[in-house]
Amino acid sequence: MQHPLCTYEFIDAMIASAARIFRSRTIHIGCDEAWNLGLGNYFWNNGLRPKAEILREHLERVMAIVRKYNFTPMMWSDMFFRAESPSVKEEYHIPPGGHFSEATKQSVPQDTQLVYWEYIRDNESIRQRLNLHLELTDNLAVAGHIRLNRSVGANYSLTFRAAADLLPTCKAHGIRHVIATVWGDNGPESHLYGALLGMQLYAEYQYRGTVDGQAVYAAFQRCVHAEPNDFAALRSFDEIPAVHGEAGNEQAHNPSRWLLWQDPLLGLFDWNVKDLDLEVHYQDLAVRMNGAAERNAAFQRLFEYYSLAAQALATKALLGVRLYEAYQEGDKRALSDLAYSRIAEARQAIAKLYRAHYELWQETYMDEGWEIFDIRYGGLLARLDTVQDRLIAFLDGENPAIPELERTRLPYNGKEGLMLETQYTRMVSASNL
Repeated sequence: MQHPLCTYEFIDAMIASAARIFRSRTIHIGCDEAWNLGLGNYFWNNGLRPKAEILREHLERVMAIVRKYNFTPMMWSDMFFRAESPSVKEEYHIPPGGHFSEATKQSVPQDTQLVYWEYIRDNESIRQRLNLHLELTDNLAVAGHIRLNRSVGANYSLTFRAAADLLPTCKAHGIRHVIATVWGDNGPESHLYGALLGMQLYAEYQYRGTVDGQAVYAAFQRCVHAEPNDFAALRSFDEIPAVHGEAGNEQAHNPSRWLLWQDPLLGLFDWNVKDLDLEVHYQDLAVRMNGAAERNAAFQRLFEYYSLAAQALATKALLGVRLYEAYQEGDKRALSDLAYSRIAEARQAIAKLYRAHYELWQETYMDEGWEIFDIRYGGLLARLDTVQDRLIAFLDGENPAIPELERTRLPYNGKEGLMLETQYTRMVSASNL
């Protein structure tokens, strides 16, 4: 068996560093969502092997390192479910036959707390999976989610609904350790402070027998000295009334993000939003966020950023749709207005957003990571300059056509309506960046 020793030397160095820095003796070693476990270079070096065996061997080596530095480990539990159903993409799929195999049970390190992450299911589905976890361990934690990631705003409709299913079910099962996760994957346009209302939500489930939105809001006002309705309104960056109605954004659609970054000439998402009045929606939200900045003195800069984000979306969200419509109709007057006015407005709004985002980042985060947004904002501003140049050249007769606007607009990935797109690189180009 070939083991990449450099991998474990690297893990040792990481854990040694954590041991020097942190006082806590608890460490989360991750190990989730390893979709291709045993494939890739491992397959070429070792051949095809059962996932449960690979995971067990890996964990034995990692646990030896963890114990060396006197840490108590915790890890995600989903890979033990995946070992039972390796070809099924669903996370926490019920094992065939409804129970775990002995091989999977034996692969769980006995001195490790398993963490069941659950962000969306209803209480009956959660109950089933909690019972299954008892076959693996009696040392279980559960992680819920304050849905701040993959958006400019925050999905509080789904956060509150999911917590209402998850947390009482955990209480009924005697779960003593619950984590509220706030992820920032793929570069977070949303800001960590936007999750404060969700943190209050989890706190109220800790201290109260039953919880409703009114109680959470009242506690938020007492504890945070801010207006909960303004934080809850962050859901409107992605929750479009004409689409979601009273149900809330249960599918975690994130139009705010892909409408901000998508290319206005390629219009990858334009077909999906062409009938939505997003300019009015985001302009109203900009006004709402501006008022929130005045109402919440301690979070003024936060809501100023969100106001500018909504203003940028008001000018940018349907820019590609308007370009395509005017070009297809041969309306050069409309194209001229877009070239000389609308694009300039969008560029100014995005430049203001960039500056506000940078200043907020500097107040809150480390410098590392901001380079991603320099690239994203810089690329978007450069692309708007290019679009403007191309339009003017067409209007002046220098170019006979704009090829991108000749193409038929199609639903993104063949899907109608709004959707969740997680990767920035898929928003800005149809090519594989």
